[in-house]
Amino acid sequence: MKTVYLYVIIVFCCVNSRLTLAEGLITVPASTAGFIRTVPLESASVAKNAVGIASIFNPDALLQINADILVATAAVTQSQTILKRDQAMYDEDQSISLQELESAKQQAASDSVQLDLLNQRLVTTWGGSAPFIQSDKRKQLIDELSAGNISLGRVDFSSAVSASLHDIQLISMHSGNVVRARDSWPAPVKNPVLPGSSYFVIVPGATEWQPGAILKASADLDTALQGVIIPASAIVLDEGQAWCYLQKDQENYERHAVPLDRPLSGGGYLVSEGYTAETLVVIQGAGLLLSIETEAPEEE
Repeated sequence: MKTVYLYVIIVFCCVNSRLTLAEGLITVPASTAGFIRTVPLESASVAKNAVGIASIFNPDALLQINADILVATAAVTQSQTILKRDQAMYDEDQSISLQELESAKQQAASDSVQLDLLNQRLVTTWGGSAPFIQSDKRKQLIDELSAGNISLGRVDFSSAVSASLHDIQLISMHSGNVVRARDSWPAPVKNPVLPGSSYFVIVPGATEWQPGAILKASADLDTALQGVIIPASAIVLDEGQAWCYLQKDQENYERHAVPLDRPLSGGGYLVSEGYTAETLVVIQGAGLLLSIETEAPEEE
């Protein structure tokens, strides 16, 4: 590493007298071209990603409202049966009084209202698109919850997500283990701490996904990000800012800022604005250009 630095310093000293700065451009004589190498910028389209925080729920609240709905459903069935019987008896020979018939009607109506309220509470709490709103599907989910095969969670994203989400992943902050959500749907109430977008998720059960667990979360969006890839070898740092140099013509190079908020798994960074595909970017010699630009003496 020391040999490389020494070589650069020697090169700089040798060519400094033939390098000039003009209008923000670095002009490099053709004789020094061997010290600089460029490649054309490649266009790219990558899946847009959202990040957030996930928490695992205690399922007791869902189990309780499900039990209440079962009781209320049984009460409705019973009161409707009694009302049907009493109505038939009254119509046939008035063997029951009108008061008894009215009482049966009131009980049936009351039981029906109670069941409707519970179903509405289920929707208000969990959202109308929850996969367990229907009683038969809810029974299957309750059985899986009771057996420990699945867990219920909530994911809160820090920014609003207008596009559809897919492939929501929960990542343990301790082990780094990743689990993919089996189902997801929008939460009816946002998190006031992270007022972005919130979703409920169903994830396969695991020992580290216990109630109260806090995890990292990520998800891909249906909309893709378009841009160009800035190679990692093209980036130089100056005063906390990342830069790269683009070749304007055979002898001139220009410095451009590079945002580092979208690193790519294959290396480099995706940049959506300010760059055009096929533009030549310096991947060897950018540090030399930065030294020349920042250290060259001003002309008197």
